[in-house]
Amino acid sequence: MNWHGFSTMRSILLKTIKNNTMKKVTFILLLAGTILFSNVQAQIDRGGETTSKKETGKDMPVDPKKDNPDKADVEKKAKEMAADWTKMMDDKLSLSADQEKKAMTVNMKYAKQLVELKMKHHNNPGASEAAIKTEKDRITEARLKEYKGFLNKEQMAKFNEHRSDLKEDKMSKEEKKEKIENMTPEEKEKLKAEKEKRKAEKSSN
Repeated sequence: MNWHGFSTMRSILLKTIKNNTMKKVTFILLLAGTILFSNVQAQIDRGGETTSKKETGKDMPVDPKKDNPDKADVEKKAKEMAADWTKMMDDKLSLSADQEKKAMTVNMKYAKQLVELKMKHHNNPGASEAAIKTEKDRITEARLKEYKGFLNKEQMAKFNEHRSDLKEDKMSKEEKKEKIENMTPEEKEKLKAEKEKRKAEKSSN
């Protein structure tokens, strides 16, 4: 065989090897693509009912209530909250039967709003704390405004006094001290008189 013939055979052999290698690579890529597509299609067919093993370590059912709280659950929690508020009002203000009924209706209305707000915040921890507080204050203000529709002036005064006591109990010593320091002489006298009044009422009981 002369050099030209050897060179020709060498070129044919290299071309054959190259073609076979490309075929193998193409086959492997097609096989990998088929497997990947099958996995994706299986996830779609399941409708997203399970989370990724990479995220949880095992297949876990997705809780549909996380982003869509059950209405029955909201109603249950709101009813419990409204019942507690109404009982407190009856204990402090001696509500009549008609007042108690109206109080429960109003309390249920705003307890439901508050429960929904808390659930929304729980499912969206990145929400602004200031915005949430503003919404809570709006709900409370609207609720107290409706109380004025069925409580008399004396009852309303007692209720506001009770709320002030609760707020004061939650305050730290430093906050209480700062509050008193920022009071006018008239406000300090009024606070002193209120404390003496409450002390006298407790002693009589």
